[in-house]
Amino acid sequence: MSIYAKLQAIKGELCAGGLRQSGTNKFAGFSYFELSDFLPQIVAICKKYSVCTIYTWGPEVATLSAVDWEAKDGEDKSVVVSCPVPEDLAACGPKGASAMQSIGAAQTYLRRYLYLALFDLCECDAIDAAPQDKAPAPAKAKKADAPAPRYVPASERDELLGWLKDARAYPAAAAAIKDYLAAAKADRVTALGLEDLRRMVDSARAAMGADAAKGQQEKE
Repeated sequence: MSIYAKLQAIKGELCAGGLRQSGTNKFAGFSYFELSDFLPQIVAICKKYSVCTIYTWGPEVATLSAVDWEAKDGEDKSVVVSCPVPEDLAACGPKGASAMQSIGAAQTYLRRYLYLALFDLCECDAIDAAPQDKAPAPAKAKKADAPAPRYVPASERDELLGWLKDARAYPAAAAAIKDYLAAAKADRVTALGLEDLRRMVDSARAAMGADAAKGQQEKE
């Protein structure tokens, strides 16, 4: 069975497995895959077909390879997809993120897009789903010295807190959360502001993705 036949069989099982998208973009109103939505299934199915995935990245290009370790001499052993690495990694992280957090965010995005491409996993087109530009509405006259309205997305804060609570069941995420609290000099997650919660979630997700990749390499 060639690497191409194996890859197609893996795609078929993933499609039949009913993968669910847990990521949501509230502003554009669409869902998307996170690494944890499909990576465990891919690892299990690839092992079944004697195929391993190898992720690499450099200053300019990141690649993901599906390698058939049973391939004989003279047969194609791998299929490779690639994606350019952003020049400005600092722009990949949330506002106020450290250099390492920005690198972690970039790695998470790169791996996610490469896995989607290699295994033909479909999700909503973010460009088509985004609100289209409209002619700006006439500006309304403001009253003198009127305070600017303040919007506090309480629902997003509750969702972030709920995600962090569940994520603590995973050692890598729990360690990332603990480190962030120590750096922020905060005793409780609930005491942090919305921006800090967003950064903490990004840090925990990046740690979970790195831990999953490490576990896969150890199995191989």
